[in-house]
Amino acid sequence: MGALLIVLPVGALIGGLIYFGVQQQKKRMLAMQAAAERLGWRFQPKPAFAVVPGLERFGLFNEGHSRQTRNLLEGEKDGHRVAVFDYTYVVGAGKSQSVFRQTVVHVHAPGLALPGFVLRPEHIFHRIGEMFGYRDIDLEVDPDFSKRYLLRGQDEAAIRAAFDPMVREFYDRNPKSCTEGAGPDLLFWRSSKLVAPDEIARLVELVLTLSGRFRESTGARPHGAA
Repeated sequence: MGALLIVLPVGALIGGLIYFGVQQQKKRMLAMQAAAERLGWRFQPKPAFAVVPGLERFGLFNEGHSRQTRNLLEGEKDGHRVAVFDYTYVVGAGKSQSVFRQTVVHVHAPGLALPGFVLRPEHIFHRIGEMFGYRDIDLEVDPDFSKRYLLRGQDEAAIRAAFDPMVREFYDRNPKSCTEGAGPDLLFWRSSKLVAPDEIARLVELVLTLSGRFRESTGARPHGAA
């Protein structure tokens, strides 16, 4: 009887937490749908994992396990194809697992030709990794930027050129940003940060600003130019 008196409250607590989690997911889904309607975009509450063709080539979508995408908003803005969605993955297992939930923006910008790169806020483990050959592209012209961010990619010369003063100024104003780029595709998010639905429009404008700065730094032709 004593064990039962313990188990019942614990079970009720677990059930309550699950119910609360489901209700919060539903609340966010409805708010994200409303954000899509305000933008005049399409909405999918539970899209397939391969939400945008070709995303599997980016590092973010190869991290961890139990990957899920939710609350996809799709549309066009200023001649760019844009997708915004919540993305979750898990690192580790059992008591040592960590769950990462973030809102990701994907911009497909015709005419943009980004060198393949990965940008993350730098932390102590990255610095330790450098001792064991974990390559980081340091920009000698901006040591403060290089202290804050880990920058990686194959074509170092092209990457250095792409991260000109205007691009670096964007990251100064928007700290802890994560970005991956390749060709006409740009990904942007902040690790483990879900963006409030009423901030989605502003977030899209922010990433389009970054895309425009990369367009100038790489000398890409304007969209629609011959």
